[in-house]
Amino acid sequence: MDEDVTFSELFKKAEKSNTDQTILEAIKEFRKSFIDTKKVLIRFFIHYTDPNVELDSNFIETLKAIIDALVQRIEFEEKNLYIMINK
Repeated sequence: MDEDVTFSELFKKAEKSNTDQTILEAIKEFRKSFIDTKKVLIRFFIHYTDPNVELDSNFIETLKAIIDALVQRIEFEEKNLYIMINK
């Protein structure tokens, strides 16, 4: 999770300079998706780690949705944030 620290520092720098709104918006979007994904993961783990809960079709659907969200997040990072960091 070094990226989170790097993005946070990049966000603070961009915010102080108030010059690059593209970076600010990209990092805001990244943070929001990270928080949303984390909440879904926590709820998923809390629910499905109960030994009395059946691994039903909802489990598969939710797991697929989580995987899709993580793939989208990684793609977003690679296409946007890593490029901004390396400028």
